Amino acid sequence: MKRWLTIGILLFLTGCWDSKELVEYGFIMGVSFDQHKNEEIEFNAQIYSPAETIGGTSSGETTFYTNLNLEGKSVFETARDIPLHLGRKAQWSHMRVLLIGEDFAKAHNIGDVLEFFYRDHETRLMSYVIITNGKASDYWEMKPFIERTISQELRTILDSSANFTGKSTKSKLLNVAINLDSKSKTTLIPYIKKETNGSLTPVATGAAVVQEGKMVDYVNAAELETLIMLKDEYKGGVINFPCMNKEIEYLEETIEVSSLETKLSPQINQESLSIDITTKIEGSLGELQCSFVTTADKLKTLEKHIAKSIQADMNHVIRYLQENELDVLGIANKLYQQKPQLWKKHKAEWGKLLAESEVNLDVEVKVESTGMTSGEKVVEE
Repeated sequence: MKRWLTIGILLFLTGCWDSKELVEYGFIMGVSFDQHKNEEIEFNAQIYSPAETIGGTSSGETTFYTNLNLEGKSVFETARDIPLHLGRKAQWSHMRVLLIGEDFAKAHNIGDVLEFFYRDHETRLMSYVIITNGKASDYWEMKPFIERTISQELRTILDSSANFTGKSTKSKLLNVAINLDSKSKTTLIPYIKKETNGSLTPVATGAAVVQEGKMVDYVNAAELETLIMLKDEYKGGVINFPCMNKEIEYLEETIEVSSLETKLSPQINQESLSIDITTKIEGSLGELQCSFVTTADKLKTLEKHIAKSIQADMNHVIRYLQENELDVLGIANKLYQQKPQLWKKHKAEWGKLLAESEVNLDVEVKVESTGMTSGEKVVEE
């Protein structure tokens, strides 16, 4: 009886009639776009190439990837032509990064270019989008330090930079689509360049400002760190601030941030926009070169000094955003969520409202630990 029951169950089990072998696919690890002559798109793909191993190890000279260069008038056509050169069907589910050359990002609507990846059912929307200094294709020639491909290396660089330094950001395919389709129509995309000291390693430095689909500006690492604070996306890092003694302002001290929270509230009153921003920071002193923190009063004085320094940096970045009418902070999105009818009323004049807005900024710093039992500076004069 049991035997017949087992046979009956097996008749209804799904078979493997449509299975595919791994050797039939080429796994795309990363792609890049550059401007080519005759208005065509220079499309490059880095494809994972498993190396033969003996006893679980492989030769130190072994490369685990193949770089493929294509040209075409559309992303869709070029991507679909990969089997003509590779001999395998492109598999997009393992893509780590997507690189866009700076010149290309300034000339093309990024949202339109990425349309193929949003429509393709295999693409992971968690893949990172990066804008490169110079041609994006040049970065595929760089050798990874730790990872097996430069695609994976670039992804880990962005992860570590964003999580531990606060001087870079991560921008996924999904985030780019959402931000460019939002009311602000503005997003930040991480920017990388090659080291100028002759090293063949990429470094994450600042971000590209993309508005209405095109790159319109670049912010350096220091400005980006402040922007990330204002956007309430700061994960962790070390903030520098000048000495209180104006005679030695060339020296800097540091605080290591353990938590940072920013709240942003826009209001429109009598045809004018006002924005309230409050930032609360907690952390430990990392390095003191010119300060002594030996009493509670001195600690309070130092906390106010740090807050004042951070607030000055924030005011500088806010002025830059206003002068260029860039809604990187997503103020339009906030207003639309709270009062959609009010947003629609002022939608046409939003850039002017943003530029003339009154910003009320308040920064509070709490030092949890001086890092020393005596609260004295680390470096002696």
